[in-house]
Amino acid sequence: MQTAIHARALHDAGHQVAVHANFGLEGGALNWGPIKVYPRGMTDLSLDTLAANARDFGADLVVSLFDVWVLRHELMQAHGVRWAPWFPIDSEPIPEAVARQVREAWQPIVFSRHGERMCEQAGIPSRYVPHAFDPDVYGVTQPRQEARERRKLPTDAFIVGVCAANKGVPSRKSWPEIMQAFADFRRRHTDAVLAVHTVTSTAHQGVDIIGTAGAFGIPDEALLVCDQYRQTLGFPGSYMRDFFEAIDVLVNPAQGEGFGVPIMEAQACGTPVIVGDWTAMPELVEWGWLVRKDEALPWWTPQHAFQFHPSASAIADRMEDAYQAKASGAIDDTAQRKRCARKTHAAYAIQNVVRDHWTPVLAELEERIRLETDQADAPEPEVLAA
Repeated sequence: MQTAIHARALHDAGHQVAVHANFGLEGGALNWGPIKVYPRGMTDLSLDTLAANARDFGADLVVSLFDVWVLRHELMQAHGVRWAPWFPIDSEPIPEAVARQVREAWQPIVFSRHGERMCEQAGIPSRYVPHAFDPDVYGVTQPRQEARERRKLPTDAFIVGVCAANKGVPSRKSWPEIMQAFADFRRRHTDAVLAVHTVTSTAHQGVDIIGTAGAFGIPDEALLVCDQYRQTLGFPGSYMRDFFEAIDVLVNPAQGEGFGVPIMEAQACGTPVIVGDWTAMPELVEWGWLVRKDEALPWWTPQHAFQFHPSASAIADRMEDAYQAKASGAIDDTAQRKRCARKTHAAYAIQNVVRDHWTPVLAELEERIRLETDQADAPEPEVLAA
C-alpha cells in the first residue's frame, strides 16, 4: 500500500516513476496506469534484475522500500546504482546489520524520527520522509454506531481493535501480551470484545490466535475475526476505514515499530490508540495512551539491538483508561475525533508528505545527481607540451 500511494503521488508531482517488484509479478512487465511495473527476478529478493531494470528505465535513483539488512550494497555499487534505501529501524540502537548496508548507500532515507535519531547516533547522515495515507479514503466520515452497523459489529459493545501482522515468534506485534491483557480486561468488563484483523493461523510462523485466546480464557463471543479469505486478498481501504471508525480504541504496543501504519490510519479516522513508548510509536500519537518503557522488559534481539516486551497488565490498564474515556463520552465526541484526525492529516496525508518531505529531499538529491553527471561529462583538461 505504501508503494502504491507514494509511487502514484510522485508521478503526479512530475517525476518519472517505475516499480521493481521483488514478489507477486511473474513473467513480464505491465503498466499500472502510467507507471511501469517490472516483474520479479529469479533470486529470492529479485536483486539479480534490479540494476538491469534501472538501466532499462533510465533511472537516476533507486529507492528501496524494504528491510535493508537483507539487501546487498555491494551489488548496487557494482552496477553503478544510486541506491537510496527508504527503510525502518524498529529497535534501539540501529542494528549493525542495518548500519553496515546503509553506510554504503548513496543516500539513506528513514521514515521515522526515531530512525533519524538512531542514524545520527551511529554517524550516518539520513533524510526523513514518513509513510502516508490517502485522505480520500481515511477520515472521520460517520458516527461509530453507523460504522458498526455497516460492518455488522455489535453496536452496544466496547470494541478493542487490533490490526497487525501475525508473523514470527516471539511476536514483534506483541500478540500474546495483547490477548492476555484483553482476557484480564474482559473479566472486568463483559461488554468488551476484541476485533482482530490478521491471519489467525500459524501460516507465517506466528501465533495461533484462536488457540491463544482460548488458553487465556477469552470467550468465543468476545473474539471477532476478520474474513480469512479476504485477508489473503487484502481488504479495500473503505473497509478498513469502517473498521477504524467502528472500534473504540486500536491496540498496537509492538515490541518495536519502524513506523506503525495502522496507528496513523486509526487516528486519521478519529480513533485513539494504545502503543508502546519506544521506537517510532510515540511520535505518531495524537490521541491515546502509552505503555511506558518501565512497564516493558527490554530484550536483546538476534540483530544485537533492544526491543521491548510490554507488560500485559500495563496494556490492560491502558484499556481501562480507554474504557473510562468511552464512559465519559470522549471517544465518541465528534469534535475530539475531528481534532485527532485533523492533526494526523496535517502530518501524514500523502499530499502533505510530498509537499513537506519528498519535494525538498528529491530536490536536494536531484542537485547532487546533476553535479555528479556534470563532473562525469566534463572533458579531461588539456595538457600543453612544454
